[in-house]
Amino acid sequence: MVHARGQVFHRPLHERAAFQRDERFGAAEAFAPAARQYDAVAYHNGKVTRVVYLPADQHRIMLYFYVDKVKHAKKGVPPERFTPERLYRTHLEAQEDERGKVLVVDRAKIDAPINAPLDALEELPKKALLNVKPYLPTREVLAGGGIITRMGKKNLKVLLIFRKGKWDIPKGKQDPGESIKKCAKREVCEELGIPKVKVIRFLDTTVHGYREPDAFIVKTTYWYHMSTTSETFVPQAEEKITDVKWFSIKKARRILGHATLVHLLDRVEPELMKAH
Repeated sequence: MVHARGQVFHRPLHERAAFQRDERFGAAEAFAPAARQYDAVAYHNGKVTRVVYLPADQHRIMLYFYVDKVKHAKKGVPPERFTPERLYRTHLEAQEDERGKVLVVDRAKIDAPINAPLDALEELPKKALLNVKPYLPTREVLAGGGIITRMGKKNLKVLLIFRKGKWDIPKGKQDPGESIKKCAKREVCEELGIPKVKVIRFLDTTVHGYREPDAFIVKTTYWYHMSTTSETFVPQAEEKITDVKWFSIKKARRILGHATLVHLLDRVEPELMKAH
């Protein structure tokens, strides 16, 4: 499929080249990948203007999207109905498929080895479909966040926040008309109570989902490597943040309260180290 704006090309997941249309970045921004393969590229006037990278190790992405009629998926999608070209890595791609509703798939609940390629799957069990019973339409929410680092005496340090009983990485939702990069900077500054941060580079994305009364939210967070000269922090109380603290990256992995963020640190650590 080709889109006139920026000539962005994309294909279904089963073709092993899941290109993602994404028009939410300023044309002047250039992203350097932490992953070892690209997933989306946009061209403008013959030049690459935007690149969105997703993890090369696909089995760490836990949410995928399948397009079908809800009535055909209430008991899962059996082998005789399952077709790989309806399975997508990104919500944006799935939305453009007009053959049915977007069904959210939890990869961890599919009865197959977690490292098996998705184009090898033959069915989707009922337990893996998160928004079917009862059916909720999907709604995408975008967010930006920052992994702030500094070099300690012996190892790399990462700045974490303590929010709602869990150690977390600062991030927040995008405001209308705001670029993802500006969103990430604003949210990090607000949650840490500091005046400014420096963006070093774009790193990666994470995706997770949750139910609300009227929709199943698909939240995609775009992560940037950042630095700060601030020495003191004021946790954002209205966001229920009660502490801000530096940890070694090894300890950060152990204490982070969300598995997706542990996997994120695993993927981007080499790029974090390069900046120091």
